[in-house]
Amino acid sequence: MGRLARFGQGARRLGAIVADEGPLEAARRLLRRARPGTGLGDYLAAKAARDAAYDSAHDSDTGGVQRLYTLAIDSPNARYGIDHVASDPDVFAAAMALVDGDLSRFHFLDLGSGKGRALLLACDYPFRAVTGVEFAAELHATATRNLARRGDPRASALLGDATAVALPDGDLLVYLFNPFEEAIIRAVARRLAALPPERDVRLLYVTPRHRDALAAEGWRVAAGAGEAVLLRRD
Repeated sequence: MGRLARFGQGARRLGAIVADEGPLEAARRLLRRARPGTGLGDYLAAKAARDAAYDSAHDSDTGGVQRLYTLAIDSPNARYGIDHVASDPDVFAAAMALVDGDLSRFHFLDLGSGKGRALLLACDYPFRAVTGVEFAAELHATATRNLARRGDPRASALLGDATAVALPDGDLLVYLFNPFEEAIIRAVARRLAALPPERDVRLLYVTPRHRDALAAEGWRVAAGAGEAVLLRRD
């Protein structure tokens, strides 16, 4: 995608935010990107080093920060996406420690799966299946290549919108690494809450900025530690 096309795409998404949520919300998002706070440079440098070490050890391409406005996204919900950053292995392991019971019962479902780092990490656990859903075509293509190199028959990646993609059958562990703004978190929470009550459906939410929105949709915190919370339906 050329620079002019990326500018036009970003301008359209900003216009949609202004129309839907007002100029104050649009300004808040711009400021958060332009002045993200002290220490971000140090964090990004350390994150880049961790990502490079992981990818070198696993022959993968999962690191870096990908700005969504530079990517091809065929969804009206692109305005609610958050830039891609890969899950850290230590943070993922700490989050997984919150999940009790027999993991082989669960289908691991990563919504906003990016380049597939969490999918690769999930392959180290005895899940029944591992699936990622990503709406940015470039990130999805990279995730597909990463999974092909991994060669785990349980793992797959889907190109689609988290609010519309078909949900797997059976018990679900849904992983969210701060992938969306509140509107999509609420929509996903409602879809999952509407699944038959006999299904064991849990949300594992890392960097849970929108916990209150989940509570409003009928989800309660069952456990939490560090940067993660595990939620169940009321």
